[in-house]
Amino acid sequence: MLVRSKGLTVTAIILGIIGIFTFSGNPILPFGDSPKQIVWAQATSGQQDIAETTGTGEEWVLGTPLGPGKALLPDAVSKAVDAIQTKRAEKGVTLSELSKLTGRSPVYIAAALRGQSRLHPEAAQKVAKVLGLDEEMTSVLTACPVRNQFPCTTDPLKYRFLEVIGVYGDAIRDACNELFGDGIMSAITFKLSIDKEVVEGTEYVVITMKGKWLPYKEF
Repeated sequence: MLVRSKGLTVTAIILGIIGIFTFSGNPILPFGDSPKQIVWAQATSGQQDIAETTGTGEEWVLGTPLGPGKALLPDAVSKAVDAIQTKRAEKGVTLSELSKLTGRSPVYIAAALRGQSRLHPEAAQKVAKVLGLDEEMTSVLTACPVRNQFPCTTDPLKYRFLEVIGVYGDAIRDACNELFGDGIMSAITFKLSIDKEVVEGTEYVVITMKGKWLPYKEF
């Protein structure tokens, strides 16, 4: 009877532990409550800024048709991005207007609309309402992007610049077109400066590029 009692005690403890994880919705175990309870417990600095403006604290839910935190398939992203760009063009909504609406920079918004960055769900809902996006299109704005639009190099510093262009290149062009029209930045009538900025003991590199705007001409 003593052995059985100990066995029952151990079993009860194990079941109790499993029950705690199960009903708390802890994402460590593959079962439990709804996937909607899975959240990012720690936000990055940029996400924290969004959380503060939306009043959601540090946690924000990732919701896509494939489940929380899942990257959408490339074909689905491409289809949705085309539809989003069409919607924005039809409604004549500027990146500046979406920037004011969401609290994100115009370039970041443009990157999200290109499927290369993602928005906090509340910010995504605001964008969706203005542009008239359906659920599938909106899911692209909150999904984890597959960033594959840039080449690779063996030099880490140069790779980082290529990564920036890969992720934000289309967005930078969209923002430039909105400000200047169709054209490019000159790399001849051009200045580049590199500075160091220290914020709360952390060193940041500040790279500023200033180039003459060269509009494309009709002929």
